[in-house]
Amino acid sequence: MKSLKYFVFALALLATGATAIDPPKGLRWGQTHEEVMATLNELPKDERIEVKESKELEDLPEGFKAAELKNVKLFGKKTKEARVVFDSTGGLCAVQYAFVWENKEKTDNMFESANKGREKSWEYHDELLQALQTKYERPSATFPAELQGRDVSSGTKLKTEWVDSLTGDKIILAITRQKRNVALAWIDNYIVVLLYHSPNYTEAKKDEIRGKDDI
Repeated sequence: MKSLKYFVFALALLATGATAIDPPKGLRWGQTHEEVMATLNELPKDERIEVKESKELEDLPEGFKAAELKNVKLFGKKTKEARVVFDSTGGLCAVQYAFVWENKEKTDNMFESANKGREKSWEYHDELLQALQTKYERPSATFPAELQGRDVSSGTKLKTEWVDSLTGDKIILAITRQKRNVALAWIDNYIVVLLYHSPNYTEAKKDEIRGKDDI
């Protein structure tokens, strides 16, 4: 089973406290797939989130499964991709959102602005950043302030992290860019990811890296 492409591209974000960190939408770490479905079905009618079947994906640690989330909005912006991840025991260990903007560095259209995707992605990133700082206060780690709002090279990931020093629960907010040539045309996307990770997920990803023979 192929992974959701934006998570495969943007999720190489392992890392480093903050106040207690819980998963969003009233979820709790360790919930089963059925419990996650029930919790998200209890949201107000216009906020309810559909949970798809959980499946093994190539970017997940062995024994882990992910279920796609549909109809997810955050601050009025709909996710391009969203998923919940379950560890080898079937317990919820991660919630991951990806938001995507198509970008054009140059345009011949007088009614279209160049780099509009970059600007929109940074605006949304900063909105999420402000909200997270309000709720969880000062982040544990972030990128240099002079990079804020600037061009991002393809494959570069600028991230901010909040880590619960007691539990190890983590939030990662990152902005990245994906440029690639497909069928003689360039695709240029700016991507903002918002990741909620429990220690079960973080440690499993670290173990996966430690087990690789190519480094």
